[in-house]
Amino acid sequence: MILVLVKVDFSTGYRSGNINPRKNTFLPVAADWQNLQDGYEIRICETAAAVDHIRALIDSGVEGLTLLETDAELDAALDQYIYVGEKARTRYQTADPALAIEFVRQAGIDLTPLQGERDPEAWARHLYDAGVPGVMRHEPRRIRAADVRERRERIERQRAQANAAREQIKAKRRYNTLGNNTERNPEP
Repeated sequence: MILVLVKVDFSTGYRSGNINPRKNTFLPVAADWQNLQDGYEIRICETAAAVDHIRALIDSGVEGLTLLETDAELDAALDQYIYVGEKARTRYQTADPALAIEFVRQAGIDLTPLQGERDPEAWARHLYDAGVPGVMRHEPRRIRAADVRERRERIERQRAQANAAREQIKAKRRYNTLGNNTERNPEP
């Protein structure tokens, strides 16, 4: 499985090398493999011809394309280009404010370090660190190369099952159109 890191202008939709995102040869991996602020995305090169096309573009001097041929290259590109800024940040949220307030009252937790703080996330972080129930911590979800490989294998299995089912339906239709008994099913 070979992937390509593509520089994208999301305001116009233009991708380096004029890559067409609607072609089946350059499939998106996951919606969160796009960095909308800096303009990068990672796509799968579905065919050998797609890989050759990207290599030809890179050899001709097109900027903004990088082939990711190993798991280490993919994971490094994810860390450098995709999981940055907001996507890399751990978030805190007060899911049940009433429970949190009551716990703070009963436990006598000191809130003086937060005087003058207007950011609700800073409050939630302080309460989470104090062990207050009803406050949640959200770690960023990071998909890695192994996850992609597993997903691709699952998709290939599903495609094979769908193709086998289509072939069975075709065989059944052929059997029925030959004038045979339509009540009988062909042998699998």
